Order: sequence, then C-alpha cells, then structure tokens
Amino acid sequence: MGIVYEINRDLGTTVVLWGGMIGETAFLTHAHALCSDPLWPTPERLHLSDLRYVSLDSSMDNEVLEKGAAIYGSQRQKIIGMKVAILSETEFERAVKFERILMRYAASAIVFHSADVACTWLGLNDEKVRTVLKRLRSLSDLTL
Repeated sequence: MGIVYEINRDLGTTVVLWGGMIGETAFLTHAHALCSDPLWPTPERLHLSDLRYVSLDSSMDNEVLEKGAAIYGSQRQKIIGMKVAILSETEFERAVKFERILMRYAASAIVFHSADVACTWLGLNDEKVRTVLKRLRSLSDLTL
C-alpha cells in the first residue's frame, strides 16, 4: 500500500496512513512530498500518523530515521510547535526513536497504542479521525 495522507482543513489536521512493507525510499519520498505540499501543515499544526498496519523493513534504521526527521526539520517554520501523534503497535520501538529525533526540531511528538487517546491529546474527535482513516484505506489497496 505505501503511505497515503490527507490534509483535512475541517479537522485541522494531517492524517497519514502507512500500510504494507515500508522502507527507506518510500519513507523519504513521503517526507519530501508532505513537506512540499503547499497545504501542509494545517494552521492548527496537528498531525496524526497511523503505523498500526505497517511493517518497516531493515533499511529503516536509525540513520534513515535521522534523515527523515531532518527533512521535516528543514521546514522548521512549519513544524515548530506542531503536535505529532504516532499510532503504532508492532513498530512501537522504532516509532519512539523517531519521536525522540523529531522533537529536536521543536515539534511535540508522542507514540500511542490507542487512536482515541491520541485524538484526545490532539484535541480531535476520534470518530471523525476514524472516518478519515477509513477513507484513506478505501483509496489504497490496504486490506485490513
């Protein structure tokens, strides 16, 4: 499936869905694409990435996590003060590593197991976020 996202002005957030096997190329391509999107970030600077349906391949090491965070960090004016919620289960350890690296660039990031807790932290309605995630899944080839 890869990585798909929606910048949702009504919710005031960017929602990103990861699925399937993801490696360095897909991750860095996504980071560049998102940072280049003129609609990103929303004025509220809220971001939710759902990694619950992904497997990260062996290329996704600390060096690649650093590269990805640096791409976002190069957009400091866009990410300063951003709240980033990362949903993860099987890739929790690597998600926490990325969280710690990303926070060097003045974004607040927390990895969650639960979507409803992540939405509460972001101040979002979790049912509306679930609707966006469902729409993203329907637009992709991800089968859950």
